Amino acid sequence: MQNPDLSDTASAIPTQETAPAPAILQETNQPTGNGLSSKTSQTRELEQIPAEVIYLPNAAGILVPVPAGGTVEGYVEWLKAQRSKVKATKAPWSVSSVEVSGVVENEHARLKIQIIMDSLASDAPFSIALGLNEATLTKITQKSQVDPERDATESVDQAKVNEIGKLLFGGFDREEGYRWWVARSGRHELELEAIVPLRKQSATTRLLLTLPPSAVSHASLTIPQVDLTIKMAESFTQLPADASTPGTIVDAFGFGSKMDISWQPAIVQAADASLESSTILTARVNSDSCVIDAVQRLRVPTGNPVQFAMRIPQGFELVTIESRDYREHTLDPNIPNRVLISLSASTTGLVTLNWTVRKSIELGEAMTIQGFQVEKARRQNGEIGLIASDGIQLKTDDLRTPQMVRMAVADWQAQNSGAQVFRAYRFFGSGFQLGITPQPVTPYVVCEPQIFLTASENEWKLEAVYPVEVYRGRITSMEFHWPGWQRQNWVMEAIEPRGPVVESFIIGGERRTLGGLDSPPRNRTNPEVEAGGSNSNLTIVLSSPRSERFTIRLRARRMFDAGSTSQFITVPMPLDSAQVPATLVIANSENIESTIQTSSGVPLRSPATTTTQDLLWPAGLNSLRHTVYRLPAELNDLRATIQPQPRKISGTSQTSIVLQDRQLRIDQSLQLKVQYEPLEALLLKVPEEIVDRCEFRHEKGELLPSVWGPLLPSGHRQVQLNFRTPVLGSSTVKATYSFPLSDQATKIEPVKVRLITPVDFSISSSTVEYPKGQALAPTSPIAGWRSNSSPSSPHQWISNEGVDSITLRLEPGSELDGDRPDVDECVNTVICDESGKDLWTTSILLSSSVPNLIIELPGNAQSPRFFWNGQEVPPVSTTMTTPEVKTYTLLRPNTTRSETQSSQRVFPNPNTGSQLIAGSNNPLLLQVTWLSQTPVSSRWSSEIQLQGAKLPFVNWSGQSYWDVRLSGNQYLLNYSRKLSPLFRWQRQGLFWRRNSPAIPISEGFHEYAQQLQTTLTPSVQRSANPDSLPVDLNRYLFTEFGRPETHQIATISMPLIVFLGAGFALATGFLLLRIPRLRQPIPLLMFVFAISLVGLFQMPVLQLLAQPIIIGLIFPILAILLERWSAYRHGQSILTLSHDSTGSYRAASAEPSMTALFSNDGSTQYRRPQLTPASEGERGLS
Repeated sequence: MQNPDLSDTASAIPTQETAPAPAILQETNQPTGNGLSSKTSQTRELEQIPAEVIYLPNAAGILVPVPAGGTVEGYVEWLKAQRSKVKATKAPWSVSSVEVSGVVENEHARLKIQIIMDSLASDAPFSIALGLNEATLTKITQKSQVDPERDATESVDQAKVNEIGKLLFGGFDREEGYRWWVARSGRHELELEAIVPLRKQSATTRLLLTLPPSAVSHASLTIPQVDLTIKMAESFTQLPADASTPGTIVDAFGFGSKMDISWQPAIVQAADASLESSTILTARVNSDSCVIDAVQRLRVPTGNPVQFAMRIPQGFELVTIESRDYREHTLDPNIPNRVLISLSASTTGLVTLNWTVRKSIELGEAMTIQGFQVEKARRQNGEIGLIASDGIQLKTDDLRTPQMVRMAVADWQAQNSGAQVFRAYRFFGSGFQLGITPQPVTPYVVCEPQIFLTASENEWKLEAVYPVEVYRGRITSMEFHWPGWQRQNWVMEAIEPRGPVVESFIIGGERRTLGGLDSPPRNRTNPEVEAGGSNSNLTIVLSSPRSERFTIRLRARRMFDAGSTSQFITVPMPLDSAQVPATLVIANSENIESTIQTSSGVPLRSPATTTTQDLLWPAGLNSLRHTVYRLPAELNDLRATIQPQPRKISGTSQTSIVLQDRQLRIDQSLQLKVQYEPLEALLLKVPEEIVDRCEFRHEKGELLPSVWGPLLPSGHRQVQLNFRTPVLGSSTVKATYSFPLSDQATKIEPVKVRLITPVDFSISSSTVEYPKGQALAPTSPIAGWRSNSSPSSPHQWISNEGVDSITLRLEPGSELDGDRPDVDECVNTVICDESGKDLWTTSILLSSSVPNLIIELPGNAQSPRFFWNGQEVPPVSTTMTTPEVKTYTLLRPNTTRSETQSSQRVFPNPNTGSQLIAGSNNPLLLQVTWLSQTPVSSRWSSEIQLQGAKLPFVNWSGQSYWDVRLSGNQYLLNYSRKLSPLFRWQRQGLFWRRNSPAIPISEGFHEYAQQLQTTLTPSVQRSANPDSLPVDLNRYLFTEFGRPETHQIATISMPLIVFLGAGFALATGFLLLRIPRLRQPIPLLMFVFAISLVGLFQMPVLQLLAQPIIIGLIFPILAILLERWSAYRHGQSILTLSHDSTGSYRAASAEPSMTALFSNDGSTQYRRPQLTPASEGERGLS
């Protein structure tokens, strides 16, 4: 049984139009039963407005919104209230007007919708449906106009609450669209921004939008296409868009609750099935015009004379049209961009038309490239490439036409003869549009100024160099900020280069030519100049727009009073370039010292590392004293202080001492630094002992004129050197003199070297050094000197105390180091005789000559002689280092120029193949000879110690040879394993001998050494025993790599060789005959192994004794052969009996006893006697 109270529930549920808002939204202005005011009650009701709603079906099955979260009790109360009051009337509201405007984009339309609606007084809030089912809202803005009669009695706070609560979003319904709750009466204005998707089918595009019914409806839609066919149920107006907004504008009124617009290209509707078009467009955009070259290929029908219409881009004018089949064309007076083309009557197939159109433009204005559409063509497509001139950039809008796609630039260039385009497109259909905006490229200029200021006593010279690098765009001028330059009396002399780069300049708005630079400055006071106005800027106008690197030079000068020391200076800095610090170079005249600082008194600082090689120096400025600063780009006002200076001289001394030609050669250089004023003459103090041997030269080698003065009490003479050109800055004076050494001296005493000193100034530091390889050393200790040695200068001494002398001594060994010469070849020759007196010769070829040499000879060396490049040189010192070693020091001989040239000889270098010249300054050929006496212990054999001359302070990099020559009775028995023999065993007649080849040294070296040996032989014979020198020599040649060492060799006489070899053979044969067991195979094999083992360690000995041994074995063999031959001659034979013989024999009594000759394990041989058979009794006994 149904509840009677709920029987009419379905019919009582409010519909869309009659349903009142829930109780919490109903307005109650009456006081409540609990005594609360209407204001408090309304506030509480507003706070209870539901945030969500749900939909329930009514009696008719229609879903209506109700607040979510309701209870059964609340529903029962609401039902009772419905039964107790009169049925509510329809809420009075209406929509006054709907305004729609927007733009069509690729796949959607972006619209702005304005809805104005009015509502009358209502006791309860109510909801309304506004449609817009197809739209997606992006922004909501509401404007409400409150009823003044109703709000007049409300307070300010209550008015704000009512203002906020006028329209509330009520949800979205698929059928009714967006819903809104209206809580107040009055006029409500709602502005919505929405996106509506487009519906496309084939070539037709449709825009559909549901709107609320209104008294006035208006729509204005912009479609970015032209030549469209638009379809709409209501009346509309189709207007072309302006040049800034290309396309078509659709303006419609009174379209009701549905705005339905469809459009498609007009040409699609009237297509000619036999007409096709393909167009290649090339658009060249300059700063003032856009020129389009079009190559259009048409496939025309056959039959009647061909005539068709084509539209060129709007705003363009036709320049030329060319074709082989073209006859004439006319312009449509109604449509200026429509061209009627007439072709020849016989034209069929493919036709090519070449179009050129042009349009004047202004940079920054948008333009549209479209057109070249052939009316009634069935198919149209093409490509377009954009080319921008230098300094122009194009901003493209390629999203307006869906028929246009971007293509690769490389593909476009490959298909169109390689034209250089920056962007290319391909279009399909006739409705393509491409919006472009030509804009000037903002130049990006980098200029690092180089400002050179030269100070003199009363003048400043300015030369500013501006290397300008334009990385983007083009520039026509350069502006510089130079505040107060005219007030400072700067006079511009030149702005270069004239013509190719610079045309004129502008000062304070006045344009001047470069010819007016030489005019004197105007003596007038300009308030704008004083205030640093526009006249502070200097604009240099270029001859033509520049987009590459160029350089501007500006020269100016400024005079001032000589007594004025402080000067305020400004320099021109560029304004149109990136903020790059400038390089400021302050160059002073000879007698000027200057300091520079900012106008606020902050000193400028030089950078830690300065590179002046890249600066564009003005002519002659690089040679002056200068200081480099880094000047910030925003700083160009400076304050400089100028101070004239008197002449100032300072200097240092460097002395080099070299042992050359048996004298100390001294080269002293005075490095002068002359400041502020030029120096015409220099006064020096020269020691008296070198006055006659001293000469002075300038740094370029020219001899300086000298004027000698009287002898001073200090033992010096004063000399005045006159310079041919006054000296300013750094200069060098070189003095050369020498101290000779005695040729007969065997020991050099310490030498005091006195230096040359200046008169007018003091030397700040003196340096004395001697090169590597010298046998010099300072005496220790040295007063006022300290060592300053380094790996590059191991012998250097320095003094800062004004010392004018240094004492040196000759050190023959320990101090030699550094760059040592290399030994290329070395030959040690020894000639030995039986008495023990030997002649030694060492020949050495060095890669380079040296001023002195240290030579070590054996302790038993007698009468040594030394030859330096063929010239005999006595040693300057002899030292007995150890009992076994004597040390000699040689100095390079003193030779004149003619003697040096005559002594030079050419020697091919065996290592490199090049020629070496032995002279005083070339590779050295050194030869040393001496005699030695060795006690003779035995005449049969002896040992010889090979020890040649040694050079401890040279590098041995070549081969060393030992040429040992023995007397005819002495032969080489054994030698050191460190030696490599070069001799070979060769047969001479019946015997084998050891023959040595010629020494494998360079031909020139061998010839020179042989000539010297021939020269030395008579003198050596006079000093030695003439009777003891060998006549017939046995020669043995050895070699080793590197520095020669000491070796031992053993010799043996011929009688002892024969005795040992033959005796060994005879003893061996005797043992074989007497001891039968030695004739067995095993003893023989052991004997052979023992001989091989001896040969392994003593092969030279075995090779030497091989011939005597063989000769000794011949005699036993001959004896055996003779005996056999005699036995066979007398009829005797040899019988061989085996141990296994079964028969028994006995010899006849008349025969001699049997003698065994040879035996082995299996048989014994006997001479065969006369045999008779033995009786059986004898056999038994045996």
